[in-house]
Amino acid sequence: MAMIPQDNYTCRFGLRKDKWYQIIECNGKQCRRRPIDVNQQFKYEKEWEEAIVVYRRTGKSPLETLFGTPSKTDFIDFKMFAKRLGKASNFIVFSGAGIKWDEIDNEKLYEYRDWLDNMGYATNSQRTYMASLKQVLDKARMLGYPLAAKDYAKILFENIGRCVNVYLSMSELTLLEACHFQDEYMESARIRFLIGCFTGARFSDYSRLREASITEGEYLDSNGVIRTSKHIQYISQKTDTYCKVPCSSKVENLLKRNLKNLSRGDFNRLIPEVCRIAGVTANSFVIRGDKKEEGEKWNFVTSHTARRTFANNLYMLGVPIETISTYLGHSSIETTMKNYIMCPLRISEFALSKYFGDDKGQDY
Repeated sequence: MAMIPQDNYTCRFGLRKDKWYQIIECNGKQCRRRPIDVNQQFKYEKEWEEAIVVYRRTGKSPLETLFGTPSKTDFIDFKMFAKRLGKASNFIVFSGAGIKWDEIDNEKLYEYRDWLDNMGYATNSQRTYMASLKQVLDKARMLGYPLAAKDYAKILFENIGRCVNVYLSMSELTLLEACHFQDEYMESARIRFLIGCFTGARFSDYSRLREASITEGEYLDSNGVIRTSKHIQYISQKTDTYCKVPCSSKVENLLKRNLKNLSRGDFNRLIPEVCRIAGVTANSFVIRGDKKEEGEKWNFVTSHTARRTFANNLYMLGVPIETISTYLGHSSIETTMKNYIMCPLRISEFALSKYFGDDKGQDY
């Protein structure tokens, strides 16, 4: 079945300063120009027609068909590319100047939306910033840049509203701990994800944690006895803040493993399949803007799910929200409660029974 083209590509030929050029436009804007031998124009026209047929059938850009996929050395880094267009400076503040093209995936854009909301920007300002970023990504896609965020147009134009995402329960973490893979990349994704679930770090941080990140200190227990404890400490790549969380023996053992390096894009392609095989298949839903999606939970697991898992499981175990917020490196508990806590509110069964208990002796 033929695909409906996402963009409208056209080709024309023109003379400029005594040279003939093939000029390719996308949605009315020039995106590529190359000098040609005008005597060979028929050949270029035929190549173009064939490239358009491929585009309509497969969705492969005619630029990629004609010129191939640019090598990584051809790519301008995101900051320079955005600067040339005079757009998306706000996204660079959020992500950091060193953001790589393959790190801009769907989850990163949802994080950006949450960040705009947390920063207190008005709704119209949020829409303006997201529209600016979309223009940068539109241009990049036309030029053949490797965009990991395949749904960026939809994400950046969804109605603004609180997102509801998934997290893994303690029993689901147990399933993931018990599952092992022969494939080194799948196994590395599984272990990295567990490290994130037990430390609350972002992917940019838990992908960098090593055994050397563990520190040991002393404290006085409630009986006045000096005891030792181990912690994970790191400087957040995103916020440049110092973070310190308790280190369990299982995390210590995980950090001793020799793991493959995975980009954020590769990790987000692997981790849903890892969770599916492990049995993380409970029926779940997510809400983004005014859109609700339902399916088995593994469909919605991403690199950031680990951080939400950490926050929600600690909350359900009764850890004070102030402590959880500190572990996550948040500046306020409002950020933690609004964007991370997805589980039911903690409820005291004793308190419930006092109000809703079956008082059979009372006659109403």
